[in-house]
Amino acid sequence: HDLQLPPALPGVLSDVVVCSERVGARIRSLATPFEVHRLRQPIDIERFVPAGAAAAKPRRAVLLGNYLMDARLELIRSALARRGIECEQVGLRGDVTCSPEQAIWGADIIVAKARAALEGMSCGKPVLIYDQFGGDGWVTGERYPAMEADNFAGMAGPPLATPEDLDDELARYDPGMGLVNRELITSHHSARAHTYELCRLLQRAREDHGRDPSATELESAPLRELSRLVRLQWLTEMRVMELERASRRAHEETARVQAEL
Repeated sequence: HDLQLPPALPGVLSDVVVCSERVGARIRSLATPFEVHRLRQPIDIERFVPAGAAAAKPRRAVLLGNYLMDARLELIRSALARRGIECEQVGLRGDVTCSPEQAIWGADIIVAKARAALEGMSCGKPVLIYDQFGGDGWVTGERYPAMEADNFAGMAGPPLATPEDLDDELARYDPGMGLVNRELITSHHSARAHTYELCRLLQRAREDHGRDPSATELESAPLRELSRLVRLQWLTEMRVMELERASRRAHEETARVQAEL
């Protein structure tokens, strides 16, 4: 969201942390120059752990995320059904859960993007990058660098946009991908290692750019007002998104009733 971009005001910020090259490129394109620090998405590798080996032949897939719908959803469901794989959608458009790891443990394949994909990888599952906005296929050791730089957004390579594309990609399923995924996460995405690096950056920023502790309340007033306005704007945008979702559900229900009549 545009609201989440760093304030383009001189003297307010000097350093910005990003967790993908996709976001880094956007920050570097802003009018105000920042020092950009590239970290990786942190994952709780003590919560998202493997629970059994990946299946030799997949029987069940979990579509994990909040965005997949309409034609893209039907495309992946049909492709899985052609291979005899049942699927469940977990997220805002399916079953909402506060324990996604349990849904992941019960699946042979995770279909997801971004953080959801990383959590599936951490649980040692083969993960197919596919969502509403794009699809890159299976995460592998060879594909990982490009996918990670893209934040596993599904736009790092040729798209999976047709039934034939999905059939070909699903045919490449290999249970060994689950073990590789777990090692990629523990090597590169540990939340503990991320925290160490973040603390180091915060310490350096304080030493290099720290404000004078004797600064007056008057000097800090503009920043406090900026903070207040940002909070109000974010609450407004959240309400708009909720209304959009409610409107979409009402439209779908209206269409269903009209078709029934």
